[in-house]
This record gives sequence, structure tokens and C-alpha cells, in this order.
Amino acid sequence: MPFVLQIMGTVGVVGWLSFRTGQKTVNELSTQLTSEITFRIEERLQSYLSIPHQINRLNADAVRLGILDPNNVEQLEKTFWRQMQQFEPATYIYFGSPKPEFVGAGEENSGITLGYSNSAPPDKSFDTYTTDALGNRLALQSSVPGYEMLGRPWYTTAIAEKQPVWGDPYLWYAPYPNLALPAVTAVYTPELQGVFAVDFSLSDISDFLRQIRVGKTGQTFILEKNGLLIANSGEAAAFRETDENVERILGTESDNPLIRSTSEYLNANFTDLNQISSVEQLDFQQDNRKQLVRVSPYRDEFGLDWLIVVVIPEADFMTQIYANAYQTVILWTIALCVALALGVLTSRWVLAPILRLNKVTQGLAHGEWEQDIKSDRQDELGQLTEAIAQMAEQLQSAFTDLEDRVNQRTADLAQSNEALLEAKEKAEVANEAKSKFLANMNHELRTPLNAILGFVQVLQRSPNLNSEQQKNLDIMQRSGEHLLDLIHVILDMSKIEAGGMALAPEPTDLRQLCHDLSNLFLIQTQAKNLTFALNLPPSLPKFVHADRHKLRQVLINLLSNAFKFTTAGSVCLTITEIVSQPKEITLEFTIADSGIGIPKSEQIKIFEPFQQTDSGKQLAGGSGLGLTISREFVRIMGGEISLESTVMVGSTFSFELSFPIVEEEAIAPTKIVDQVPASSQAQYKILIVDDSRINRLLFTKLLKPYQFQVAEAADGREAIAQWQDWQPHLIFMDWLMPVMDGKDAITAIRKKEEGDEAIIIACTASLQLDEISSFIDHGFDDVLGKPFHANDVFQILKTYLGIDLIDVEQPELSDSD
Repeated sequence: MPFVLQIMGTVGVVGWLSFRTGQKTVNELSTQLTSEITFRIEERLQSYLSIPHQINRLNADAVRLGILDPNNVEQLEKTFWRQMQQFEPATYIYFGSPKPEFVGAGEENSGITLGYSNSAPPDKSFDTYTTDALGNRLALQSSVPGYEMLGRPWYTTAIAEKQPVWGDPYLWYAPYPNLALPAVTAVYTPELQGVFAVDFSLSDISDFLRQIRVGKTGQTFILEKNGLLIANSGEAAAFRETDENVERILGTESDNPLIRSTSEYLNANFTDLNQISSVEQLDFQQDNRKQLVRVSPYRDEFGLDWLIVVVIPEADFMTQIYANAYQTVILWTIALCVALALGVLTSRWVLAPILRLNKVTQGLAHGEWEQDIKSDRQDELGQLTEAIAQMAEQLQSAFTDLEDRVNQRTADLAQSNEALLEAKEKAEVANEAKSKFLANMNHELRTPLNAILGFVQVLQRSPNLNSEQQKNLDIMQRSGEHLLDLIHVILDMSKIEAGGMALAPEPTDLRQLCHDLSNLFLIQTQAKNLTFALNLPPSLPKFVHADRHKLRQVLINLLSNAFKFTTAGSVCLTITEIVSQPKEITLEFTIADSGIGIPKSEQIKIFEPFQQTDSGKQLAGGSGLGLTISREFVRIMGGEISLESTVMVGSTFSFELSFPIVEEEAIAPTKIVDQVPASSQAQYKILIVDDSRINRLLFTKLLKPYQFQVAEAADGREAIAQWQDWQPHLIFMDWLMPVMDGKDAITAIRKKEEGDEAIIIACTASLQLDEISSFIDHGFDDVLGKPFHANDVFQILKTYLGIDLIDVEQPELSDSD
């Protein structure tokens, strides 16, 4: 009897739970289904509704850039004609000027027609023309009198709002009655040029809603907050045609019963539809049948404020659940009868052998392997007995083999360790190859850069330069030095990956640093007709203790990106004082632009190495390392970069850093001076050894104006011959050369008589600080890194030849420059 009661109770509980679970599943499924349908509708609306404003923005930008003349009717007509072919959702594209004058193009009877009106009295007619295959007027199709453009709602709305907005939906009769929604924007340059507008048909939205399956009999529709229908999935339109007129209808006036009753319920449940500001999950009764409703507000940046309504009858889901419940009752009755008949027989037949098997398994658990485990039965219990006997044999064998397996696993582990060691060695070889590649690249880039910066310095010493030329040369020099910093950035990236990057703080004039950046980006500012704003707090200390090179590189990277992706508007660098103490100050650096912005989905990955936004790949290219290095530099300096961005509005990068304040009295005043050799000195002989003709010419240009005698050699072998024949007072020798390099050449010179007395300076483009001692060990007296400054060359001549140097003050660029 207990067994039978268990069967009855179990089947009953399972049936009840099945029914309740079905109801719960229906609620969850309906919620999920309506949510997915709403998401699909919102996604389609966002895609569909963005196109008219894109067209207006393209046309407005073309006017502002002088590409499109708002007074050229033929140009406007052809532009709109082409856009009608390119943008399928648009039904009419037009422009109205204050003259007043109307120009437009629209689709009519499977073709594109042109519309024109100048509201000229007495008829003030609106003329429509057919077009040929090139968008030219063919013939006058119709002329409608009484057109007053300046009083049209689309025109007055755009003038009043002064920004891109939606006009009110209106009924459009050509070529058939239709509900249209205009996107409008006024164009100022800065005077009002007119209003661009794009109409598109709301019936296309209804067509899309009809394609969505909403259960078996469900419906979806879109309302304005005043209750008027925008679109619906029913067969009826969102407006009503009468004998005399065409008028829009409320949701409560729809011919579809489900849409009409749902709208009536919403009006009864909410005194004002403007109260619906978030998603509402509702239900109501229609003809004693429960209806499940989801209402979702839809808004956009241009002023739309609609309600998306999805309604599904609960009966669409519950029919199968009721059928399942009925089947469960039938099965419960049958199971009860069978259980009563078989319960007693089965219990007697099964119980005895199970008890015996229980005793056997207890013995196996205690290690009693040698048991008589046999059974004459051929049923499942007999098979179970045989399986237990086989299990006993397998357990005994498993215990025997366990030790062998442990030994084998130990051997495999040792082999894995050897493989890991081999992989580690390969990784070290790869890392060494990368280091050699970076070193070679460093040398190849520094060599031409040495010539560029060197000849700029030669030109700067010309007495015939005017202020504009001097300014341009200064900009070239700063840009070349920035390129040199970029070479350092590539090497810094390698150091960052290896965890070897460290700070090099020094007294830094932040105000001068920012003005230098303003001058650096002056050409880009002027070329793009942008506004560059530099906002510094009045209380900014004169000097702070900071790593000037890393801070400068971070600001250059962020400003460079801002200029790349900004085509109109402004770029702004702002420093804000956050916390100020007597010996320390915390500043926030902000770089803001009015560029194209960065989508949310891409704002995280742009800080990863070699990652760019899709727009970045299309517009600017680049290596994808700038933001990665900037973030690491800011972290090393104790801060973190944050990003706020809105697509087509702009981006703002910011970070906070704390700096020790350096007292201005502790910084010796400096002037921008050059030191050049005095005119009254002996004529020293200088030998230039370099395989680059340009580098040899650079030395010649630097030295000959100061009465130095200069000779040249293209490789180490020529250098040895020149040294023996000419006996120069000092040799500048390149390290890497064909035929014979600098290492072999200095070794040969030092071995010869009087070779130890020769003054030889190594010139190299691959110099690192830790390599200086190795050049000295090879016999060089000193090292000159490329690219070098003229002052570096003159200081070496002073050190080793004792020449006199005089100060020549250089002109300094003002902040306004």
C-alpha cells in the first residue's frame, strides 16, 4: 500500500507541477518574445530613421564647405535626383530658401520627378517635372497653385529649432495617400541659407511590422503620445480615407479589434500616455480572454517620442498546455492501475537477490576478492550479478597496475618538463631576434633623420633668414625631434613589454610645454580650419618635477588623434587644478575634440596594441600603438586615462597626475643660445669618415664656415689612407660602413706608430646609453650619437682641440607663433 500511495502522489504532483510550470513558462516566453520583437522593431527604426538625417547632414555640410550652392537650382535638382537613387527609404528630398524658393526630388509612379516653386504671385504654383536618365527636366507634369512655402510646418519648425529635428507626421497624397514624416535642418553660414528636408513613408514601417510573426494572432503597432497611430501590423492603414478627405486615426479608432481594444485599455489605465516613460509589462481581458501587452517608449536625439506596443493573446500559448494536462490525468489513471497490479509481484521477485548482492558488495568493499559470485538468473539481476563479478576482477587488476601507471606518469611529466625548457629557449631566441630588429630599425631611421635635423641647423645659422623662414625652420626642427621621439616610442614599447620602463623626472615648465605643442600643431589647425584652445589655470606653478618626455609624448599622441578625427569644430587642451599643496599639486589633463567619436563597442579595444576603430582604419591608418603607449606612460607616472565619447559629437580623454612643485628660484634662468667657434683660432684639420655622402656633406657645411679644413672618406680603408697622408687633428668616424667598418678601422690605426695619439670620435645611429662604454673599450675617445646637434659637435671640438666657443642667442618663438 505505501508503494501504491507513492506512485499516486508522485504522478499527481508531477501533473500539477507540469501545469504550473507550463503557465510560468508561458509568462516567461511571452515576456521574452515581446522583448525580442520590441528589440527588432527598435533596431529597424534606428537604422531606418537615421538615413534622412544623414542625407540632410551631407547636404548641409556640402553647403558649408562650398560644394553645394543653395542658389543653383539645377545643381540642387541633380544632387537630390542622385540621392533619391542612392537612399531607398527617402520618398522626397527638398530644400527651401528664404527667397522663397523650393527645390525637390521625389519618387512618383516608379520614377523620379522634380518639384520647384518660387511662390511667385499670382498663382504661387508648385510645378512638377518628369526627368530623363541623367536627372534633367523633361516636361511639366503638373502645376498646383496656392503654394506658400514659408508657412509650411516643416520650414517653420526647422527655423524655430535651429538644429536637426523631426517635423510632425502629415498625410501626403502623391502618388497615393500616404503618411510621411519629415526630417528637417536649417543651414546657417552664419546667415540663414535655407532648410533641407527629407520625407520618408511610414507605411514602410507598417510593412516591416507585418513581416514579424507575433504568436498566432498577436499584433504590434506604434503610437504617438497623443494616441495617433504611426504604423501597425494589421491590414488597415494608419489613416482613414473618406469621400472628401484623408485623415489620421487614433489607435482606439483602428479597424483591427485587438489594436483598438489594446489602445482603449492603455487610455483607461493611463490618464495621459506621456506618463509612460519606461517599459510596461501589462495584461487585460478581451472577450474573457487574457491579452499580454508590452509597451516600450522609443525616443531619439531628434525629438521622436513614440510608444511601441506588442500584444499577444495568452490563448496562443495555453492551448497545448491544456492538452498536456488532460493527457497527464489519463496517464496518471493508467499508471495507478498498473502499479497496483505489479507492485506486489515485483517486490517479491526482486528483493531476495538484491539482498544477496548487497552482502557480496560489502565483502568487496573490505577487500574480499575471492567470493563465489554466481547466479542462474538470465534477467537484469543475473546480468547485474555477472557485472559485479567482472568488477571484482577488474578492481583486483587495477590495484596491481596502479603503481606501473604512477611510474609512467612520472616519466611523462619529466618529458613535458624537457619540452617546456625547449619552448623557453625558442622564446628567448625569438626575443633576441626582435631586439636585433629594433636595433637595426633604430639605426636605419636615425641615419636620414640626422641629415634632416643637421641641415635644418645649418639653415638656421644663415644671416639672411626673415622671421617667417626662421619660424618655419623651428617648426621643422621640432617636428624632426618629435619624429626622433617616435623612434624612442617604438623602443619604449619593447621596454614596456619587458617591464623595464622607468621614469626620468626633471624640472619641467608645463606652460612652455603646452605652448610648444600649440606651435607643433599650428599647421594642422590652419589646414583643417579648426580652433585649437589651450586653457591653463592662472595658478599653474612655473616648474614641476615631471618626466617631461613621457608627458609630452602622451599629450602629442592624444592631440594627434584629436586632429586626425576632427574635420570641423575645435580641439581643446585643458589643465585643471584638482588639489594644490605647498609642495605638491594634482592636475587633470583633458583633451577634447568635436570629431567623429568612438562607438561604445570599440572604446575598450582601442587601448590594446595594434587595435584601431573601424573609422580609424578608414580615415587615418596608423600603427595602433599610440593609445597603448600613452596609457602605459600615464600608469607609470601614477595615473589612468579615461575616455568619454559620443558618435558624431566628439571624444574627451583625461587623466590626473600629481607632481612635486619646484621652486622657481632653484631653476637657473636660461636663454636659447647656440655656441659656435670663435673666428680667431687655428685652422684645424678634421677628417669625416662616413659611407653616407649626405652625412659627410652635413659635417662640411657645419665646419667650413668656421675656418676648419675638412677631408672626407667613404669607408674605413680610405680613412686609414687619409690619416696617414693628411694627419688630421680629429676624426669623426661612422661605426657601420661597407668595405671596412669603424671597428676594424680604429683597430688598424691604433696598431700603427703614432696611432695612439689620434683623436677619433665614434658616430653611430644605434647608440644606447649602456653601449657608450663598449665604444670606449674599442679605442674611441668619445661617442657622438645620431642625430646630433651642431652644439654637440662644437663641444667635442672644444673638449679635444681646445677651441674657443662664443654664445649666439637664437630668436625664440612667441606663444602667439
